[in-house]
Order: sequence, then structure tokens, then C-alpha cells
Amino acid sequence: MGKKKISFLYKYKNKILFVGVFILYMTLLANIFASTEFPLIYDQVLNNNKEAVVVFLNDLRKTVFFKPELARAQKLFGYSIRSGVFGDESKTKKEITKMEELLKLNPNSRDVLYKLYLLYYKIGEDSKSRYFLQRARKIDSTL
Repeated sequence: MGKKKISFLYKYKNKILFVGVFILYMTLLANIFASTEFPLIYDQVLNNNKEAVVVFLNDLRKTVFFKPELARAQKLFGYSIRSGVFGDESKTKKEITKMEELLKLNPNSRDVLYKLYLLYYKIGEDSKSRYFLQRARKIDSTL
């Protein structure tokens, strides 16, 4: 190390130490907060509360943990757990079908296009949701 680097570290050692301790303290607080919040739902999952398991699985939907946790829940509650997890999506897809039929009757319906945007957004199909929002905005730029 050169003399400039050593003198820089020596000159600012208290500030560097303070920043390091501050970061460590904030990390500790974040861990304490996270550990008190997470077990509330997980405790219910561990106690085989079916509604809590459905909420838990829906939160995991877009993660790699979803499939193994769904399989574990199916062993515990049977195949019926799938209706709780996928029930809203099934209803949403039926509503999408109805809206698309309405769109065929009136392809320039701002309300139908916007509703399709919301429905596709709800099930996580981002490209389709953006497509319908763009079409709706062509008709009504205030959207």
C-alpha cells in the first residue's frame, strides 16, 4: 500500500468504522423484523390451516418453490387444495373468454379492452395485458 492509501484509511478510520457498524446494525434490525413477520403465516401453514396454505402457495406462485410446496400441500389436503390455489385463475380465465366474445361483437369497446387488460394483468400475462391497454388507450387516451 502506498503512503496516501494508509494515511487515507488512518484519517477516516472512525468514519469507516461507524459506517460499517451502522450497516451491521441495520442488517440486524431487518433480520429481526423479517423473523417476526414471516412466522405468522408460516405458523398457520405448519398447523395445517388450509386457508393459510392457499395464501402461502399463492405467494409462492412465481417462484421455484411453488411446485414442491404444492405437492406437499396435496399430500396433506388432497387434490382439493388445487381449487383454492387455482380457483381464482379459473374464474378469471372464464371471464376473459366472455370479454373476448364481447370484443368480437364490438372490437372498439374501450371498457372491454380495459377489462381484458386488468384480467390478463391479474393472471400475470404481461404482454397480453399491455396489448389490451395499448388498444384501449388508442380509443381513450385518458386511460
